[in-house]
Amino acid sequence: MTRTGGAPELSTREQQVLQQIALGLTHRQIGRRLGISQHTVDTYVKRIRAKLGLGNKAELTRAALGVDQAEPSSSAIAPTTNASHSAAGRR
Repeated sequence: MTRTGGAPELSTREQQVLQQIALGLTHRQIGRRLGISQHTVDTYVKRIRAKLGLGNKAELTRAALGVDQAEPSSSAIAPTTNASHSAAGRR
């Protein structure tokens, strides 16, 4: 089944599993929450990956959150500073 845009459509259960993955749950935890076996969760995850062309949990999570799959540009990554460390050094 596909949407009008041609992208594969996930079943209601596949969407539920994907949402639980985005929360960081294991397949066993997802199974317990949804009342299905871990093996069934594994099967749903395989189907989701096949339909969406995704490989790992990070990609599945980004898909669940609706985040663009493109790599972030280096300009979008702000440098970090350790203010508490530099303030401690001044004392």
